Amino acid sequence: MTYLFIPQAGDREAIHMRLSALENATKAELIAIYNKTQKTGIIAVRAQIHGILALNYRFNAVFGSSPIHFFNVQAT
Repeated sequence: MTYLFIPQAGDREAIHMRLSALENATKAELIAIYNKTQKTGIIAVRAQIHGILALNYRFNAVFGSSPIHFFNVQAT
């Protein structure tokens, strides 16, 4: 999946809210959420990207790595 994410005001708070919701998720629950997200794909809803960013953070915290990868591309 590919998505161009341009940060906007309120993103940090929205991602933090998503992180809080995932805080107590089990490994199996995290995997199920990832699989559902992967199956759905990105439908260009900003809230979905907030959830994917939060899921990436939790995967790294819980498993030590994540199947989700982000690239920071700066405009030239």
